[in-house]
Amino acid sequence: MSLSWFLVTLLVSVALANKSTDKETFFVKTLIDGHHMQQNVTIDYEHQLLYVGNAKTGNIDAVSALHDFKKRLIAFRDITSKACLIRPLPNSFMEDVQKWKGFAQIEERIPQLESLKAIGPVNRKVVKTFMGPYITEHCNGLSVYWMVSGSVVAKRNANDVKPERAQSGPVVCCCECFGSMLL
Repeated sequence: MSLSWFLVTLLVSVALANKSTDKETFFVKTLIDGHHMQQNVTIDYEHQLLYVGNAKTGNIDAVSALHDFKKRLIAFRDITSKACLIRPLPNSFMEDVQKWKGFAQIEERIPQLESLKAIGPVNRKVVKTFMGPYITEHCNGLSVYWMVSGSVVAKRNANDVKPERAQSGPVVCCCECFGSMLL
């Protein structure tokens, strides 16, 4: 009897300990287009979500990306463009957690950029039905577009790459945020 009580107490203690550590937040220093910026990263272990966001820095717009590993999608929210850009997620939850934790360990990263095209807008019923509640909420109030890949721009300082708005065709995004999977 006392062994089973001990096991129940242990399981409840472990569950409560895990509940308090379901989320982790840290910062990554990044150099984009000649501007130093800080990206805020939050990992939600319980729901297998990863949020990456930054404030407006120089000519880099304020953006946030939601990686939903259960839906296997990334939603990139760009307020300036009034667009939410969606792309398949090629990595596992733990692969991306380790990747972003690794970025936090380096002094400053220069992300690999990729030329992407936006196709859409996607019907709001499709977003709500197939993309799930987290992406629907993340993209709330914005037009939603599917992302398709163009060519990868070599790793370098992105001074010569000028981002364009989603509605105007090609856009330049962080390939490390979206992975390298093509639609």
